[in-house]
Amino acid sequence: MKTAEIAEEAEEIILPWEMNLAPATKEDYKRDARWFLEHGGFVDPKRIHHRPGPDFAAEITSNEVEAGIRRMAEALRRDNALARRLVLSFIRRQNERIEAGRVATSEVKNLLKPIRLAMEMNEILVPGRGTRGSSRGGGRRSATASTDWKRLG
Repeated sequence: MKTAEIAEEAEEIILPWEMNLAPATKEDYKRDARWFLEHGGFVDPKRIHHRPGPDFAAEITSNEVEAGIRRMAEALRRDNALARRLVLSFIRRQNERIEAGRVATSEVKNLLKPIRLAMEMNEILVPGRGTRGSSRGGGRRSATASTDWKRLG
């Protein structure tokens, strides 16, 4: 493999729904990701349809969400501190919606699933949070890009 090909592969953005998931889960992830992507300014809300519509609208939504995930991953790779700021501000905004009774706590957790997965798959750390792993067996922690999302809020 040539050096340019290896560098190109290393910079490839992995989308959460590229995993072996059920088709309904893939669509749920795309639908749920749009809320965070809009919050972070990675997608244009005018191009995202929040209500079911014709197939044409669903295709625009899908393409915009995929492009938004790619823009998000590239931006967070350049400025890793931005990841923490965005996640915290998103959680604060969703907490306001919970207190107002407009959304359930479980729904907010689901809105973050595709974002957490996208960050983990693309090795984007949220600064200030530890990585998952066990300190048993030698005291060495995992060096993966997993984040303890439960304690962020």
